[in-house]
Amino acid sequence: MSKKCAIIFGANGISGIAMTKVLLASDEWGPIICVSRRPPQLEEAANDSRIQFVSIDMVKSSADDLASKISAAGAAIAQHAFFYTYIEKPDFKELNDVNKMLLEKALHALGLVSPKLKSFMLQTGAKYYGTHVGGAELVQDFPWKEDAPRLCKSCFYYDQEDLLETYAANKNWRYLITRPNVILGVSKGNYMNFAVSIALYASLQKNLKRDFIWPGNEVEYTTHFDHSSADNNSKFQVYISVNDKVPSGAYNIKDEEGTTFSELWPKIAEYFGLRIPEPHFNEKAKHPKEQSTYCQMPLTKYAQEHKAKWHEIAKKHKLDPSAYDYDGCAGRTWPDYMSIEKARKYGWKEERSTLQSYYEVFDELKKMKVIPE
Repeated sequence: MSKKCAIIFGANGISGIAMTKVLLASDEWGPIICVSRRPPQLEEAANDSRIQFVSIDMVKSSADDLASKISAAGAAIAQHAFFYTYIEKPDFKELNDVNKMLLEKALHALGLVSPKLKSFMLQTGAKYYGTHVGGAELVQDFPWKEDAPRLCKSCFYYDQEDLLETYAANKNWRYLITRPNVILGVSKGNYMNFAVSIALYASLQKNLKRDFIWPGNEVEYTTHFDHSSADNNSKFQVYISVNDKVPSGAYNIKDEEGTTFSELWPKIAEYFGLRIPEPHFNEKAKHPKEQSTYCQMPLTKYAQEHKAKWHEIAKKHKLDPSAYDYDGCAGRTWPDYMSIEKARKYGWKEERSTLQSYYEVFDELKKMKVIPE
């Protein structure tokens, strides 16, 4: 049986690395074309002959340049594309424009050199539903479903999804949009991850001999809060890509039903050997204003106050000092959960333990010397 050829854009990020691992775990895949600006971060990828690595700065390069490079790596036989490329910008217009441009270049390049392409998977996320801003821009009908109205004024996913739908229709590709929530995973040099934030915070609290206080408020602590582990997302994305019976469209994906931090936090405290204080919340954290954000101990402020201490710990344990740059999402005052009924309808049966995913991220961070053993 002939092998399937995949191309991964953004192969060195948390999601791209997870996808690379999932594909490498199966003999069905190869070659696997990995596109990224940085050199390979995954040891398995560097040592597997199926990996064809393409190093390119997609911002500075043209679509034709990208096409030439992926063509040389074997894109002519690529059947399935997975797109995770993302660039952060502080201004929404810049954010929207640059990420739309990156997707446009990838689509154009594949259109030029990949005549056998069957599917293109774009990973967006729960920001589609306005979860990062709340208020009038938040979809209030829970759990969120894929056909929810577009209410958010600062979501670059809308333009990306429309672009993909139009382009795929012209090329007769299946287009698949997946919307995970808070992604759990790890990538060297990429610390945009709530699990990493928690690990760094816990490590510092332990060093300071302090209790493990939830940094946000009681509403967010006790309400439903979905997580989407990177490896589970990748398995789902492969599943819908190779399954021709799954139609084009958007699909939510998460680990399991009904997760709350009131269940997770004590277990995470136990992992790090920390104590949760009593009482746990100050008065304002118990009764935060609706549709607002409030943290009783903002992680951004905490990070700045203790940055010198973190560098001291990093030096002592030979850790990565740059890891202590983060913010979290603990201060929301609204639910944060979605329906995966549509994924179930098309045969997806997997569930993932969110707590186990946290443990695995923490274990990996120790191996990577981001946090102390």
